[in-house]
Amino acid sequence: MSNSLTAKLGGIFRLNSGITLIITVGNSLRGDDGAGEYVYQKIVPKGRLKIINAGMSPESVMDEVIEIAPCRVVFIDAADFGGRPGEIRVIDKENIPQTTLTTHNFPLSVIASIIEEETRAEVFFLGIQAKTVELKEGISEEVKAALDKLIEFINNLY
Repeated sequence: MSNSLTAKLGGIFRLNSGITLIITVGNSLRGDDGAGEYVYQKIVPKGRLKIINAGMSPESVMDEVIEIAPCRVVFIDAADFGGRPGEIRVIDKENIPQTTLTTHNFPLSVIASIIEEETRAEVFFLGIQAKTVELKEGISEEVKAALDKLIEFINNLY
């Protein structure tokens, strides 16, 4: 991970007294769109770190998110922002509909707005540039390598 990304992640995952909730999104049957589920399987929730796998329906976890009452929510999803496969970026809410690859009923930007309103949490989006979202199981080596670094970073913080 680049120094600038590490600094941004440090700001997003900064420790405080509140709960940080990671919501992973994606479809593990569509190649790199399974990035979210891969992260979900590898993150070790402990202390003030919680994680939910929303799969293809992030809107379906809204009640659980509100019940957890996090101070920070981080969506992790495959994206297409024109980067190199495996590149991880913090994506502005305004750019979410154009970059995320997951199909679901409600745009992530709308879900984020509801979460912000209901919980007063800060909401962030981490996009992982997909190499392929063809119908196949398993993520590409480029995406896996980048996610392994992200997972190690998060697991070492908490």
